Amino acid sequence: MNRIPDSAGLEKLRNYLKKDYLDNTGSIRLCAGGGCLASGEPELKKAFEKALSEAGIADKFPIRETGCLGPCSRGPVMMVDPEGIIYEGLSEQDAYRIVKEHLIGGKPVEDLLHRNRRDGEIAATEDKSDFLRLQEKVVLRRCGKVDPLDIRDSIARGGYSA
Repeated sequence: MNRIPDSAGLEKLRNYLKKDYLDNTGSIRLCAGGGCLASGEPELKKAFEKALSEAGIADKFPIRETGCLGPCSRGPVMMVDPEGIIYEGLSEQDAYRIVKEHLIGGKPVEDLLHRNRRDGEIAATEDKSDFLRLQEKVVLRRCGKVDPLDIRDSIARGGYSA
């Protein structure tokens, strides 16, 4: 990436990057926070890469490793965008089921979806989760949305702006 001389140059780059990073097509957000890493996220990522490649849809669902997605004790955790469907407690074998049933078949895999602790009801998205919907993230508002290893992703999502 070339040097950006001023704020106008940053804004021009941001608008260019938005096409690649914010196009509202499918993507997989894998939590790479400490709890998920310890619970097997690296192996899960490899399994998803293989399952997506074998299904011929790797280009339609890029994998983005992010910071914590929230339910750390239930890791590894992932979200499927653009819907924001939350899966938890995943293993390598689950990658193939999610690819086949959800990403290809269009039906979320119910037994792997996030659930409310209070009643065990499925809470497949943040707005349905007793735990996640009441959180007001201020400093960490982009955590779980931005790939911390890709500066372009951060810029596209408003990073480095005042």
